[in-house]
Amino acid sequence: MAAPAGFQGQFGYKSEVTWGTGVTVDTFLPILSEKLKQDIDRLDSMGIRAGRRVTSAWKAGSKKIKGPVKLELPQNSIAALLKHCFGTVVTTTTGATPTGYQHTLTPGDLTAKSFTAQVGRPDTSGTVNAFTFAGCKINSWEIEANQGDIATLNLDVIGASETTATGLAVASYPTGITFFTFVEASLTVGGSAVNTVRKVTLKGDNNLADDRFRLGSATVKEQLESGMREYSGSISADFESLTQYARFTAASEFAVVLAFVAGADTLTITMNCRFDGDSPSVGGADELLEQQLPFKCIHSTSDASAITAVLVNTQSSAA
Repeated sequence: MAAPAGFQGQFGYKSEVTWGTGVTVDTFLPILSEKLKQDIDRLDSMGIRAGRRVTSAWKAGSKKIKGPVKLELPQNSIAALLKHCFGTVVTTTTGATPTGYQHTLTPGDLTAKSFTAQVGRPDTSGTVNAFTFAGCKINSWEIEANQGDIATLNLDVIGASETTATGLAVASYPTGITFFTFVEASLTVGGSAVNTVRKVTLKGDNNLADDRFRLGSATVKEQLESGMREYSGSISADFESLTQYARFTAASEFAVVLAFVAGADTLTITMNCRFDGDSPSVGGADELLEQQLPFKCIHSTSDASAITAVLVNTQSSAA
């Protein structure tokens, strides 16, 4: 009997034509973990029955789909997921040989943009069960590059429905699929390279309303934007000088560019930022001083001026 080990699991996705109408997933990515789940409310009657001390009547209520998906930041098969992170993508050819494609991603409308996700989960008999989630959107996301590690992409996914009746799609991964690493990352602040970075994180919050339950349905209506986008992050670096701290105290705005370069595959994220503090401090006699630089993206002329990501790889489409 096959063991129900996690390595038998799988994750695939595909953009939907119509929000909430599931499609057959056809793009697969290696994942580190996932906790996508369906919660179904229980509505217990509070009606008093003479002499009864225990609830006897209840019904099922709203169905809520949400959970995190964590993966190593891939070089390929990621363009559509990034589209669901940002909202707008424009794809062009690069003219390189072999032909490469450039996907330019900017903050844009997420209305009617959704995807179907399918997770394969092995049971104790060795059967890999398909849990298929339709009407999925990315409520928030985070890219993290830490010294000595593979870069990661963490997704906070929300959805509309779950079914176990859809067959498990056959997982097929692109030849040579790989990932970006800390070694392949670089960071510039105000046009100058910062070469002492220990860790950098970047988070996007799409502020989607995942509680749009209305009369007559246990299923959420489309998760619409309910607030302003927020893009923020943190840089952890050696305390080299007062240069970065002076940017904080001067309350200035400046360009921050986080780039990953792995051969012909690149991901470059250009931001207009401010630092939100704070002061470096002495932690002990045997510690090299570390400077924490939390930042927030601010638009200067348009949303795209706050943050724009450019992915170059061999994917011909971000659909």
